[in-house]
Amino acid sequence: MTPPERPRSGRVQREHRLSAEGAPKVSPSAPVRAWTAPSARPPGPRPRQHTLHSYDARTLHALNAGRNTACYRATPRRTHGPFTCLTCRFTSLRPNTAPTKPSPSNKHLMCILLNTRSVHRHAVELWNLLDSTAPDIAFLTETWMNASSAPDVAIAVPEGYKITRRDRVNQTGGGIAIIHKNTIRITTNSDDTFTSAEHLHFQIHTNPKTTLRGTLIYRPPGPRTQFSEDITDFVSPHAINSTDFILLGDLNFHLEDDKDRNTTALLDNLANLGLKQLVTTPTHHAGHTLDPVFSSSKYVTFSHSTNLQWTDHSCVHFSFSKTTTHHHPQQTPRRSWNKITGDELTTFLSQNPPTSSTDPNEAANNLTQWITNCADALAPLKKNPPSRCSSKKASWFTDELITSKKNCRSLENTWRTNQTTDNMTALKHATRKHHQLIRATKKTAFKE
Repeated sequence: MTPPERPRSGRVQREHRLSAEGAPKVSPSAPVRAWTAPSARPPGPRPRQHTLHSYDARTLHALNAGRNTACYRATPRRTHGPFTCLTCRFTSLRPNTAPTKPSPSNKHLMCILLNTRSVHRHAVELWNLLDSTAPDIAFLTETWMNASSAPDVAIAVPEGYKITRRDRVNQTGGGIAIIHKNTIRITTNSDDTFTSAEHLHFQIHTNPKTTLRGTLIYRPPGPRTQFSEDITDFVSPHAINSTDFILLGDLNFHLEDDKDRNTTALLDNLANLGLKQLVTTPTHHAGHTLDPVFSSSKYVTFSHSTNLQWTDHSCVHFSFSKTTTHHHPQQTPRRSWNKITGDELTTFLSQNPPTSSTDPNEAANNLTQWITNCADALAPLKKNPPSRCSSKKASWFTDELITSKKNCRSLENTWRTNQTTDNMTALKHATRKHHQLIRATKKTAFKE
């Protein structure tokens, strides 16, 4: 795959009629949002009950390549440029008609942290990095994006990824963003009361029972005396209420300098919250560690950092891997007291009298031991056998049907991951064949 070319000046406005009024608007009151395609429609008569959908990165690349790909749901088999829309659900330009459900197997996440120093200038380089490393989540600082950065987003974000960003309002520079795969569900929010640094709270929902919470932060260069106290007060409610919490970004602190008073105060305050600095290598070309990953989770591990030619910061690689522990039901040993008869108890007690002693403590211990011996002899401890599922497989449900069902499930998972026409056709064919096999197997079994 090759990254899409950057469009010439005005090309996006000429192609698909993306004029100034069609560009995405940014409201200062809602700085955090996910990018969607502009709500434009092709000229001509207005179709009945039309609905314009927002598209993923592949459609954005097509827009920049000069293809008119607007798709209307109420117009089946409507041709838009080189594409033919059979149904909005199964086009090669898959629209975001519904949120993608997270995969329950997303327990091992590969992540990167990078100071991009302007996505506009390094859009192609960022695309190449994401395409080659294929991280599940990319945390970016100093994006330098604004309301007119839609073409840059279309170039920088590969197919199969989404971006959520928070731009710096009314000023140049700064900005943070999170790029993640479509199969991963991430929710974000921010707190406007914290003004010491740009930040973005996020929650990564890997499965229904596992959530990784964290804060992406960028602190511009400036006075550092009060920042350690401000960040501690800001992070403490989130770090205390979550066992899996990470704080990462660009703090513009020389964290490798243990003689710096401000650095020591910052590390001590975060350590008191259970946050440990995981990055052990320099993250800047000057040899400083400016991009840390603090975490209170034992499942977050630092991997390595790589130097890049197009930015003065290194790309930090780390992972989040949380395995689910299966708790087996505990088997409590029991005694069968009801099986002891009166004659057996009388005979055993007469043949095994307790040992007497003049010392009260020793007499109590002897009595306890005598009762235990009697119980072990007459009603020994037994563990119940592990319970088995009461439901049994039907007699007609053969191994061939099991294999066919597994094949249908596999094709269904493939289609849910990549909803293309070919995957849907394969799933329909396998499902139809599976139902025919069920009917034939039942007919043969019941006839016998």
